[in-house]
Amino acid sequence: MRFNGRALTLIAALAMTAGAGGLSAQSTGSIRGKVLEENTLRPMSGVQVTVPGTARGGLTDAGGNYVILSVPAGSRVVRAQMLGYAEVDRPTTVAAGQAMVVDFTLAQQAISLTELVVTGTPGPVQKKTLGNTITTINAADVNRKSANQTVTELLSAKTPGLTVSGGSGTAGTAQSIKIRGVTSLNAGNQPVVYVDGVKIASGSLGNFVSSCCAGDAVSGGTQRTDALGGVAPEDIETIEVIKGPAAATLYGADAAAGVIQIFTKKGKPGQQKLSWDAKIQYGGDSWAAEKPVNWTLCDATRISQLDATGKPTWPGCYGQPLNTRLSQNTMTLDPAQIRTGALRNYALAVRGGGDNYSFYIGGTYDDEQGVLYNNYANRRSIRSNFGFNPVSTLDFTVSVGYTQQHVRLPKGDDDANSIMYNSMLIRPGRAIPWGNSLQPDTANMYDNQTVASTIILGTTANYRPVSWFRNRFTVGYTSLVSQADIFYPPGRIAIKLAAGDPTGFVAEQIPRTANYTVDYAGTITSQVQRNLTSDLSFGMQFLANRYNFLYADGIGVASPFTRLVSSAAKTTSSQSFSESNSLGFFGQEQVGINTRLFLTAGLRMDNNSVFGADIKRIFYPKLSGSYVISDESWFHVPHVDNLRLRAAWGQAGKAPAAYSATRTYVSSVATLANGTSVSALSAAAYGNPKLEPERGTEIEAGFDAGFFNGRAGIEFTYYNKHMTNGLLSTPIAPSTGFSSSYLANLLNMTNSGMEITLTATPIQAKNLSWNARINFATNHTKLNSFGDGRAPSLYGDYTGVQGLWPGYPIYGYFGRGPKLDASGNVMTTNGIAQAGDTVYIGPSSPTREVGFSNTITLFKNFSVYGLLDYKGDFYLFDVRDWRRAGNLLTEFMTNPASDPTTVAINKAWSGPTGFLTKPWIMPADFLKLRDLSVTYTFPRSIAQTLHTDRASFTLAAHNVAILWTKYGGLDPESNFNGANDFMRTDAWTMPPLRRITASMNVSF
Repeated sequence: MRFNGRALTLIAALAMTAGAGGLSAQSTGSIRGKVLEENTLRPMSGVQVTVPGTARGGLTDAGGNYVILSVPAGSRVVRAQMLGYAEVDRPTTVAAGQAMVVDFTLAQQAISLTELVVTGTPGPVQKKTLGNTITTINAADVNRKSANQTVTELLSAKTPGLTVSGGSGTAGTAQSIKIRGVTSLNAGNQPVVYVDGVKIASGSLGNFVSSCCAGDAVSGGTQRTDALGGVAPEDIETIEVIKGPAAATLYGADAAAGVIQIFTKKGKPGQQKLSWDAKIQYGGDSWAAEKPVNWTLCDATRISQLDATGKPTWPGCYGQPLNTRLSQNTMTLDPAQIRTGALRNYALAVRGGGDNYSFYIGGTYDDEQGVLYNNYANRRSIRSNFGFNPVSTLDFTVSVGYTQQHVRLPKGDDDANSIMYNSMLIRPGRAIPWGNSLQPDTANMYDNQTVASTIILGTTANYRPVSWFRNRFTVGYTSLVSQADIFYPPGRIAIKLAAGDPTGFVAEQIPRTANYTVDYAGTITSQVQRNLTSDLSFGMQFLANRYNFLYADGIGVASPFTRLVSSAAKTTSSQSFSESNSLGFFGQEQVGINTRLFLTAGLRMDNNSVFGADIKRIFYPKLSGSYVISDESWFHVPHVDNLRLRAAWGQAGKAPAAYSATRTYVSSVATLANGTSVSALSAAAYGNPKLEPERGTEIEAGFDAGFFNGRAGIEFTYYNKHMTNGLLSTPIAPSTGFSSSYLANLLNMTNSGMEITLTATPIQAKNLSWNARINFATNHTKLNSFGDGRAPSLYGDYTGVQGLWPGYPIYGYFGRGPKLDASGNVMTTNGIAQAGDTVYIGPSSPTREVGFSNTITLFKNFSVYGLLDYKGDFYLFDVRDWRRAGNLLTEFMTNPASDPTTVAINKAWSGPTGFLTKPWIMPADFLKLRDLSVTYTFPRSIAQTLHTDRASFTLAAHNVAILWTKYGGLDPESNFNGANDFMRTDAWTMPPLRRITASMNVSF
């Protein structure tokens, strides 16, 4: 047998590895110890304790204890790390066969420049090396003290510059997430979302809408379900938010709207006992907003009016004195209207590890009922993360997650048969309060369900063949498959279909989305000179998306028990498919000078199949700098622990939907002169072969500073983002045979603002500690120009109240007030005010936001957590009260003594000269107590009698109360348009609900 040189080398290497393994088995020791919080001396669980330079490490248990086995003998450093605390190193000497004791006390650190971040970087790097800001959310800590059910609730009011806009309190519906304002009109504003480095779908589950409009079942309204529900909050360890083009070299054509990276829980290598965590939570959702009261004025007609059988049409007014007023809280008229929806959550997880591996396995079971009887959102999930360290130079993780969501939506929003709409237009005293609409028990039969399955698979390998060359390789696949069904039984629920057929309706749609991620990044580190280092990084990223959509419906159902589309008397069906691929390459050089000044330059090149066969190479540059000025020997400022100055400039793109650049056709059925039906091609999209990505150019600058030995800190950032080549819908002549518009690169807009985070520990003593955090952000968005000289446009669900108008915020509010005569008096016609000219009123999205959280701990075992959420300087169109006033249902409008001029204005919701809207476009500023919780951690002696390492009990409330608001409607976060990025209307939409829960958490 012959061996070549490479084979002999490989055999020798394997022999040395085996020998080293045998040697290590004979010359290793162990390290154990305890980690306490400084000042309070509270045992700390979940602290990562590692031995740098080895694959050994562990996590502290509920008592703060850790054990690290099989540590190579010799001089070692032991490191303790936890988010929000200063990293501590302890030297020790490990003796073969002996156990060394190394204890730690960790001090809270408001600003940690050595904190490791991953998002937007070629590998884990210390925060101090970055010129841009990245916010890290300790999701595991937030989950322990609040009743969050979704990822969006975890994000809300936690990150400056990230806005979560409420849509509906209906269980299972989505909210809008925007980072640093609007960045696009036609390419989406949702940030791209990754889970452990794998891109996931973050839109809708593909539900049927549940409100209004023609067809009733398949169009109108925009409350959508939430694909982010495919990630259970209980499985999340941390979330990193990267906020714009200046930080987006690694994400290219997706990153103009920001990036959210979710990191799930994992184990830690090292011999250790299994660590179990269990949670049981019960509670409920209830109506939180003030219930509106409707009024009726008993005029002469209502007092005397009789129906055809001689019975009073208005029995409440019959026999009453003239101008008697009746009132009724119409949301409590019928017990079938609303309820307190039950909520229950169960979670069980285990993590552990050995010498060369680690694992985490967790499962959750979540059921949430809305306040309407046919509304619920259920979730079942299981996640497993496995890590392997076969040799010191290689480690890799395998992540597998599966989630099933089941959501049932009620009739809602502006549907005339919905309970909300119908209840709030009831006239007290009328014989038939529900008019011609459905009564609650019948409306509750409405059956609109969506079942969705999410699979997230990913593996990441880190390979360091030599100390100066590290490589990271990620491969991932995500799948979202939904089935949405809607059913009206024949003869049971009145329905107005396009065909006018009340014989029943059934429909089904199956959207399927698949995402593929391939990501590589390599970094070569070199010590150029004693005080000069170089990190040269390079890599590529391939992303692919596949979307398939099947739809079928049928009219004329044989029986209430027949739900097959194929059994209907008349059926229709359709199918669509789209795919897109993007490929990007990047290079980046970072120079470090004296470990305190870091200069970075990067360039990314993108290709995207969206732009057709003529694939364009798009380049996105980046420059940044970070200067830790407090590390200079001459820096001596009293009470300042650290100070860093930073700045970044960069570009990123936003690609449109698939096939936007190409001319497309669809297959259809054509009927020949002889009556024969044949397949034929017909025009679909006109396309634009000159289409390019939108391009965002951003500059940000700021500083980070820590004070008073880690007790206080501030992060400040100013940013200015300029979007050019914005995609704008452009009309074409219908005579072309194609659809009436195509996308063109025309729009120009800007975003600017500031972000401030203040963190402080005003009190930290043995029996009392107080931690506080304030997030403050501003954002001002302006449409600069259309690019083609077109006239401004107004849009709206009921009338044009939100505009695209150069010089004003994107989709700001414009309204019409009453028309005045030369003397300044309101002009009326038949007692109804005339509408005047259209004027700008204000922005539709908040320009100021504040999140203020506090945690107070007493006697180590008792803690109180509260989160205040403020949003200001924005407006909302209150359609519900606009209509109620116009229909004379409010107290003011039924009072004969009310000011006649104001009455005339309120009557003009649809007046003689058009819609008068300005009085009902109201300031929507608010301050909410978003979260409030009380947690009692049982003393360790009691926990041990329960056979647990740690046990705690928590009472928590979410959306507790509106403490202050300028808004006159039910809730300023309600939006008929749901998770829509732009359009905001409060029109019979379920307001956010109050959630109160009790939970028991145990670790063992």
